[in-house]
Amino acid sequence: MWYCVTAGGQHCLRVLGVSQEVEPSLPWCHVWYSTLQPPTISRVNNAGTCGGGCVVEGEVLEYRGRCGGGNVVGGVVETHLDWQGKNSNRQMPYLLTCPLPPGDTRVPAAVSLVTWPCKPASNLLKVVGARERESSAYEGGTVPKDLHSKNIRWTAAVCGPALYYYSYDWSRRLVEWIEIHRAVGFGRVFVYNTGVHPNMEKVLQYYEKEGYVHVTHYSFPPPYTDEPSLHRLWTDVERHKLFAQENIFYTDCPLRHMHQYRYLAHLDADELSVLKQHHSYTDFIQRLRKNTPDVHPGFKLQWSMFYNDLEPQGKAASLPEYLWVLRHTRRPATDIHPTSGQYKTLYDMDTARGMFAHGVVWCTTGLCTHGNMRRVPTSIGYIGHFSKTCGEKCKTPHYTKEDLTLQRYRDQVSKAVKKTLEELQLL
Repeated sequence: MWYCVTAGGQHCLRVLGVSQEVEPSLPWCHVWYSTLQPPTISRVNNAGTCGGGCVVEGEVLEYRGRCGGGNVVGGVVETHLDWQGKNSNRQMPYLLTCPLPPGDTRVPAAVSLVTWPCKPASNLLKVVGARERESSAYEGGTVPKDLHSKNIRWTAAVCGPALYYYSYDWSRRLVEWIEIHRAVGFGRVFVYNTGVHPNMEKVLQYYEKEGYVHVTHYSFPPPYTDEPSLHRLWTDVERHKLFAQENIFYTDCPLRHMHQYRYLAHLDADELSVLKQHHSYTDFIQRLRKNTPDVHPGFKLQWSMFYNDLEPQGKAASLPEYLWVLRHTRRPATDIHPTSGQYKTLYDMDTARGMFAHGVVWCTTGLCTHGNMRRVPTSIGYIGHFSKTCGEKCKTPHYTKEDLTLQRYRDQVSKAVKKTLEELQLL
């Protein structure tokens, strides 16, 4: 549950939920300001009180104009967060909004959802966020005096995947993945844990204690299982149900941390940002903002494959095997013609609201698509994908080329990875 303020000054909360109903009866909100007082009660997304939108320091963050950001169902507004469309055979994600009392500037401590206004609450959700962005959003960790300046230098963070590698030890790859993000200039890494190998658990705890990684523990809602072996099978045979559930944590991460960072990049554990013309992600963002003055929900960075079955060559071959990414420097010589599923997105949380694996479903103005985002030329940056195999086609002369962009971080990453693996006794 995330705190927000409407354009007209009315405060509100946003809550993520799931339902198998195609047209759910939306709940009521019990908003708790204190344990010593009864809650304030409001109706979720009441069509008469949805107002303008959410703002942070005068910038519009959520606008539904005439409540057009969702579907009107039984006199209320609901926002369905799934590119697949509605289907009662699966749990579907919804983004709900609880209006708060006009003129009340207090930040609630918690909220409960109930099916009827006077029904006793059986749940209690902590409220996350505030009216202002934190200092972590800005380069140097200092809030600028002029928050509307076009010269603000923004930092970015990574919204990683929900990790479920319980039977597979990916700990070394995970350490390298984290350290490359740090070297590129991301301020922090956020991941979700649904059950991982003990060695990966050690890695996550190590970086959490250090403060660079934040882990949210996630359980899939009934009737889905979190038992590791069955969960792995479920992800393979019921992909559409998995895709719907992924939208929960893909949306939760940017909304949960939008007060800490304006820009959040979604990257899986086999993906890394490759910046062709910039050494830091802050400089990269500045370039994107300069070239795209209009406000957009995000920037699309297309994939390029670094194939697992290509042997390391040149100086990369001398690197230790645990530096998997830095050892794999060959990719196709020609850029792919990407489909909508072959991009990853850098979200601008002044505009983006509901996400899926490869882009945005909902914007501050309502439904949005890949067309609302801006494509980043591969000459400026792209996403390196380090998990596919190439096979016979890579034996064709001139099919691949060497890309040494990430080697600029070689010394920093090598030293950091070795230090961490030694301390965790993973070498």
